[in-house]
Amino acid sequence: MTLLDEIQSKCTTALIASRDYEAIAAAVSAGRTKPSGLMIGKGLVIEALGLTAANAFIDVIDSVADFRHVKGLLTTATLNISSPLVMTTVQSFVPAVLTQAQADTLLAMGVANDPVSASRIATAMTGGE
Repeated sequence: MTLLDEIQSKCTTALIASRDYEAIAAAVSAGRTKPSGLMIGKGLVIEALGLTAANAFIDVIDSVADFRHVKGLLTTATLNISSPLVMTTVQSFVPAVLTQAQADTLLAMGVANDPVSASRIATAMTGGE
């Protein structure tokens, strides 16, 4: 989807016609996200989940053979939490190891806001992008 398509899908015809690029940028930016690229390790997991839930999560990573390579990534704080595979795996821990709220806490670290500037909106609307 192009930025112009995104503008047209998120804004009213009246807002687009107004050419209020700041208001259009605010409307388009609402809820717009991108992968964060954040690398996490055991310390960040403990900080995010608290000791009890983090220990349960890390213990599974440390003890299940399928996660033997994930264990090293988590130990060296190089596990990319925004990876679709990692995000799906974290979700699979619900409800056996994590609550949905705890999984959501970890998953939220994998997403960053992706606002669009008024100047990018103007460029897109005037045919420059």
